[in-house]
Amino acid sequence: MNMYEQLKSPESKTLEFKRDASSLDPIMRTLVAFANTAGGMLIIGVEDRGNIIGVSDPAELQDRVANAVAHSITPHLLCDFEWRTAEDKTIVVVKVSCGIGPYYWNQKGSEKGIYIRLGATTRQASDVLIKELLDRAHGIPFVDRRCIGAELKDLDQAYIETLFPALKQDPTKLRSLGLACEDAGNLYPTNAGVILFGLPDKRIQYFPNTQISCARFAGIDKSDFIDRLELDCYLIQALEEISKFIRRNTRMGARFEEFKRIDIPEYPVDAIREILINAIAHANYEEKGSKFKVAIFDDRIEIQSPGVFPLSVTLEDFKSGASHLRNRTIAKVLSRLELMEEWGRGYKKIATACEGHGLNPPKWEELGSLVRVTLYNAGETAEDQPGVKKGLGGGQVGVRQGLSKLDAPIEGNQAKLIDTLSNFESGASLIELMSATGYKSRSKLRENYLVPLLDLGLIEMTEKNSPSSPTQKYRLSEEGQAYHQTHCQKGES
Repeated sequence: MNMYEQLKSPESKTLEFKRDASSLDPIMRTLVAFANTAGGMLIIGVEDRGNIIGVSDPAELQDRVANAVAHSITPHLLCDFEWRTAEDKTIVVVKVSCGIGPYYWNQKGSEKGIYIRLGATTRQASDVLIKELLDRAHGIPFVDRRCIGAELKDLDQAYIETLFPALKQDPTKLRSLGLACEDAGNLYPTNAGVILFGLPDKRIQYFPNTQISCARFAGIDKSDFIDRLELDCYLIQALEEISKFIRRNTRMGARFEEFKRIDIPEYPVDAIREILINAIAHANYEEKGSKFKVAIFDDRIEIQSPGVFPLSVTLEDFKSGASHLRNRTIAKVLSRLELMEEWGRGYKKIATACEGHGLNPPKWEELGSLVRVTLYNAGETAEDQPGVKKGLGGGQVGVRQGLSKLDAPIEGNQAKLIDTLSNFESGASLIELMSATGYKSRSKLRENYLVPLLDLGLIEMTEKNSPSSPTQKYRLSEEGQAYHQTHCQKGES
């Protein structure tokens, strides 16, 4: 990016404007923050909105700033100074690289004088982020350290062995995956081991932020719940549970090609899964003040994870595919399970999946002590294309919308269910339908038969505004009644 583009860009994690150097304190804090985070460029002589003011004596300004850096920042910080001309005015550019610190402003001391960049702001580093800076300096990531207080028996060895049979009955092999480490001649679980495979009570004791809250809200704010789910299972298992929750709480379209039904979800499955895997791989598990959350609204899905981006990484780095793993051991385990690739293809896969689904790429934000990813639906989504039917993905949650044309006849057990519902004028509950049809599995009846017929608009809920109501019943819609009269009663089912 050239200087003209920089001046037209908004302030960011790596760019800040200063009108002048009348006060050196904020300049020192910004330079410390750049050095502790991802490096950056401070441009003096430019207002926050990019208006160029210029400086009258660039040599004098450079001397004052350089002298202040030398005496005010520890450890010694190297800065590059450049004078540039823009709109016939001279500006001073101060460039700082990300270094091995932590760097701090002497005036505040080695604890309170450590600053980092969060978005376009300079903030005092929290204790958690200071620990991350120390990890970076010492070269020992948090997840690879011994989990103090935990023992090998606190890991679910049976579950580990189901995923990695080669580790069976040989705890020493846990070291090869980074799930255990040696200390004073004994083997102990690492933080990564407890995060991924700690027995539930021990995992929640040491890492309460591994719990996951899922919610479906009515409308576009958090005023009313429609559905919710609290997960304290293993993070790897949670991937599938979250996917099920999203499926049953988002719309599902359907297209028929050559008498074959093709489901079209409201959001691209590959993108959602990649976002979830990245959240697990890159979360800051030292950050106990936030947790994993999945929130579904009428117009979007929000997925949040504990901790901001790794300090040396910008959103631009992430988008470009630059690979920097905060939790290399967790990423290695996910890679061994063929759930993720370690080397920076995540964003591209997400963007490609969204593009193929007719959606914009997700919005990524650093907010306080968390990262939030927001994926908006299309409003007029892919399901509004000709031949695509509308409906939610599964379960009882939500309101289905009808179709105007059936592309293929209903056969088998779905036709049997339509015929059964024709005998329940006021609707039948799940229990009544199970009794009438002989189906023994509530979930299979719902997922294999009710949901597809809801998607096609042939049946409807009696309580459309309260989809999860315990008194919910199902009945034939007007279109379902017409279909039954013209097909089922003639023996075509």
